[in-house]
Amino acid sequence: DVAPGAAATSAIDLAVDLAQRRRVALVNAANAYNPGGGFLSGGRSAMEEALCLRSTLFPTLARAARERLRQDEPYIPQGAALLSRGIRVDAAPPLDVISVAMPNLNRAVHNTPVYRESDAAYQRLLRASFRSVLQAASECRAQVLVVPECGCGVFQNSPSEVGRALGEELGRASAPRGEGGGLSVRLCGGREFADAVLREWSRRLGARSSMM
Repeated sequence: DVAPGAAATSAIDLAVDLAQRRRVALVNAANAYNPGGGFLSGGRSAMEEALCLRSTLFPTLARAARERLRQDEPYIPQGAALLSRGIRVDAAPPLDVISVAMPNLNRAVHNTPVYRESDAAYQRLLRASFRSVLQAASECRAQVLVVPECGCGVFQNSPSEVGRALGEELGRASAPRGEGGGLSVRLCGGREFADAVLREWSRRLGARSSMM
């Protein structure tokens, strides 16, 4: 099933709460060029920065970044996701974190290249990114996947575009399986994002049902 999280609850807090009783994977809206975003320079406002502050995630991101061949290359390739297993957040049971980087559309951001490809390529990239997220969730046998409004802050991606891409992949995929049944998806973000996910997910499921 797919449903919005509780109003005014952050993705991190929701994941921590759910991890008390279920196997949880939390999607981290990552910066592909700077592990932890502005965490090392004192940033605390972005989700990734707050997550690194409250958890054991940062060392795994830094290790992945050290393995890239060139410093001007993304350590999370476009359309890919990075799975970090057994991350401790606060005092909660360990959970898995899936880091994915959305394109940067904000010319005022200087430490991440601006995405300049066609709209069609942009849509394909969003779908590929969420396809990788769902594959990672299946790999770690998550029962619940907590998804924030990825890339819709400083990178200025549209919540409706991001939500539509996620909804499309959720509707297109065969339901990933966790240890206790199908994967539950909990959305964190604004109404525009959640509505776009649910609308596209429902449309895809309806189209699949009509072909059976």
